[in-house]
Amino acid sequence: MADTIVTQGDYEFRSEHPNIYKKYLRTGGWSYVVLQNDIAYNDNNPALELAGFNFETKAGKRYKIEAKILLSSTSANTGARIGVIYPTILSAAIMIKSPRTAAADTQRHLTSSNDYNRVNATPTANEPYLTFMDGLLLAGDSDGVFQVTLQSETNGVEVAILAGSILKYREY
Repeated sequence: MADTIVTQGDYEFRSEHPNIYKKYLRTGGWSYVVLQNDIAYNDNNPALELAGFNFETKAGKRYKIEAKILLSSTSANTGARIGVIYPTILSAAIMIKSPRTAAADTQRHLTSSNDYNRVNATPTANEPYLTFMDGLLLAGDSDGVFQVTLQSETNGVEVAILAGSILKYREY
């Protein structure tokens, strides 16, 4: 599928994948990746690399990363696990915080690629809930991709990342 590009003022909008809509601030600042459709998955290994819900990193650059991710699970006893994969780095620190119940959260400080937030429940089955990601990444000596992943805590139980989820990033 060819990119669809629309320009409005200082912004450039691209549809590079059927599920993804990317908004780039052409004059600098934050770039946004917005999920346009729900993506469901029911496996706990391997994690699903969410096609297009990523951004390219450049060698030697630093990135500030934030995300607000809408998740759901078909079972209140099964968590949707959000994770990340990234290229060779000099350093990274990613914090992911998700609700586990109506009154308690779980958070995990990720310091290695292919890691995830270990969520073992959701507040309510089939209801959306918000997960937050915040982090810094200092890319190593090669270009790569910062990739968001999804997996179910329990094999066979469907979890989903929902349309409207946002990944934003910027060089600093």
